[in-house]
Amino acid sequence: MRRITMPLVYNLCYILTIMKARLEKSKKWSSLPEELLIQIKDIFTETFSSQLGESKVISEGRIYSSEILFRIGIGSKDRLKQHNFEASMDYNKSKDNVMSLVHIAVDAVGSMLSEFLKDESTDFPHDWQKFDIEKREIYLKYSTDNSNLELKADKLLGLADDSLVQGDDGANEVKLVKKIIGVDDK
Repeated sequence: MRRITMPLVYNLCYILTIMKARLEKSKKWSSLPEELLIQIKDIFTETFSSQLGESKVISEGRIYSSEILFRIGIGSKDRLKQHNFEASMDYNKSKDNVMSLVHIAVDAVGSMLSEFLKDESTDFPHDWQKFDIEKREIYLKYSTDNSNLELKADKLLGLADDSLVQGDDGANEVKLVKKIIGVDDK
């Protein structure tokens, strides 16, 4: 049997994540509350209904120990490509209000989506780019990852997890992927 190298295993770990945190130290996370994500999705759907047509709005968000990550995606049944507008902000649980940061992130990605719907050729950053909004640093980017396909792949590989706190320090992810693909540490 051909031995699989560690870089391949690390690449698999990267591929198997639906949203990628900006900060390297961001490992363990909790999802933003489902009710909040539904409310945000409904607001975007209503606000942009005439421009969206049959497209579906996807709202995702995570809270890490020192980062908040938020994404609005626009997808449709007939396309694999999903347009994502992502925001990341540093978070200090002893002094920051999560909801205030989420509101800033929602406004920022809403502005990105509005620009995109006016002109789909708008050139958004594909890597995190820093902006100053409401006296806060916020990092924004555009991606085309398909959340639904990635979630289905995670379920198929047994990586989907409904736990309140998810993620790990990386070592357990590597062990899990090695187990899934049948590679041992020998």
